[in-house]
Amino acid sequence: MKKNRKASNPVAAVAIEDQTETVCITAEAIVTPVANDEIAAAKALLDKARIARLAAEKGLIPQDEADALWEAAVAACKPSEESIRAAKDAKAKAAEAAKVLRIAKDAFAQGMVSAELLNEKEAEAEMAKAMSAEAARAAKGIGLGGGGTRYKGQMSGKEAAHKILSESPVPLNAKTIADKAIELGYWSPDGVTPAMTMSAVLQAEAKKANGLFVKVGPGLYGLRSAA
Repeated sequence: MKKNRKASNPVAAVAIEDQTETVCITAEAIVTPVANDEIAAAKALLDKARIARLAAEKGLIPQDEADALWEAAVAACKPSEESIRAAKDAKAKAAEAAKVLRIAKDAFAQGMVSAELLNEKEAEAEMAKAMSAEAARAAKGIGLGGGGTRYKGQMSGKEAAHKILSESPVPLNAKTIADKAIELGYWSPDGVTPAMTMSAVLQAEAKKANGLFVKVGPGLYGLRSAA
């Protein structure tokens, strides 16, 4: 059995997304346009709501009118609970498939499994990754926050940090905040280093004169209002 083998890539997926449609392209060259009218409408409503808030601040329109538009926009950006569950499930399956592939590669290097089996596990991992990405896009928020991938209806990294720190009697570091936010389902970062993502969010806010957070010690953050 040959052990030095260039990894194949039997399955590939690319997504091209704009306000009107999403096009998914698989290795079999099947192109499937997906109507995205609801997303386009939600984005348009969100843009209108943002302008309304600015107008209300300057006294150009009633505040309650701006608030109502904002609430409607936030509601329009939220998907069904089913899509959020599907995204989490797909992400877990992709992680498991990637783990199986890593083990298969090690087993192949030791001559324990065939190249055919390794090819199969690579294809499964690639497909699971593509399906996870597609599910995440379906459940992702529309311009409502930052600090990692956010499912619609979920908190941004900044919002999650604010909630965690508001419930803590002592300052916390980025890793603790990230771990708690993920554990409690407040936040769903996409990267492999949630603590670093959260640290970037905390540092960015701490640098602002009126930011939500303040650095109170080496790696420790608290709420500015409580400082």
